[in-house]
Amino acid sequence: MNLIEGIQQKCKFIREEIIPAYDEIGAAGMFGKMALQADIKKGEQAIAGGDTIEMLRVYKELESTCETAL
Repeated sequence: MNLIEGIQQKCKFIREEIIPAYDEIGAAGMFGKMALQADIKKGEQAIAGGDTIEMLRVYKELESTCETAL
């Protein structure tokens, strides 16, 4: 797996596993959901920008999000 695939994998996990859990919470989960969506957007923008250093930073951030969000 390369860095881009890693970011995509983390974004997919957030989209498919974590955000639905926040949806189940209802209104109380809206802020968390918005923060998660912002993380996904950062990942997509880092890939689109092609900046390897930014991709590494975002990957670590996504990794932390995946570990602590559930």
